[in-house]
Amino acid sequence: MFTFYSIPAFLGDTNKMQYIPVIKGDLDAVDYLTKLGRGRTSVKTSDDWYVIGKIFEFWTRKWPHEWREFGKTIKDIRATRRSKTGKSASGEIKYVGALPPRFMRLIKIMFPYQQFNKEFVYKLVKNIKIVKVGERNDTWFLV
Repeated sequence: MFTFYSIPAFLGDTNKMQYIPVIKGDLDAVDYLTKLGRGRTSVKTSDDWYVIGKIFEFWTRKWPHEWREFGKTIKDIRATRRSKTGKSASGEIKYVGALPPRFMRLIKIMFPYQQFNKEFVYKLVKNIKIVKVGERNDTWFLV
């Protein structure tokens, strides 16, 4: 059984506020993530990577259908790449990782100045191994 709360939100017309129902567990999770990420602008420390891991965990629990679809997609991507390197069949393009769009948006919300540059993406696939295209890893997070 879910406990619902109503929170104010601007839907469509910005002059008209409506109350939308939210599951208490979701509200608690967002509260927790907000407290963890408060004041952070980009990923710099191991604490920031901990927050990224929690964001990924939140995404997998909040949107399980996207998580399942991502699992299918990553298998397809890996099947079309060279096994260990993640390079395309021609060997010209290296695929480092695959990131679900909503997960990327959640990162940008928590870390608004974070750039998805080469250094960040390499660290991301090192810390959240399931998104890596190259070799297959059985664990989600680097512990």
